[in-house]
Amino acid sequence: MRILLAFLFSSVVYAHPHHHSIAVFDYNSESKQLELSLKILTEDFEKINTDNKAYLYLQKQLNLEVNSKALTAVFQGREEDHEFMWFYYTYNVELSPANNSINVTNTILKNTNKNQFNTVKITLFKKTQAHNFLFDEDQYTFIFK
Repeated sequence: MRILLAFLFSSVVYAHPHHHSIAVFDYNSESKQLELSLKILTEDFEKINTDNKAYLYLQKQLNLEVNSKALTAVFQGREEDHEFMWFYYTYNVELSPANNSINVTNTILKNTNKNQFNTVKITLFKKTQAHNFLFDEDQYTFIFK
């Protein structure tokens, strides 16, 4: 019984929490905008919101190149509940239904959380792709044909 208790206690003490952000991009062909909904844990948000400008930090940590052209995010707003923060951005870009390359650099919270990983999901013209940026990975290129 003591061994079991020692094992359970050591598991709790040495457990490493994981930190996760989720970025969901949807292309709106009418407005010619790539719309981003970014979800992060409120606890993680509090680590970076020291000057109430976390939206600027997040904007710099998630970079896009579409068909070799760098895009600039425009902050649209945020929402929060007790567990998560949602940030909304748009990117002005005109895309065709085929032959799009989207290079994503995602370093959100990687400098504050050792166990940070980030998920990106992109939907263009009813085609969806997703990728998990694991602990040592910051870049990935999505190809839509």
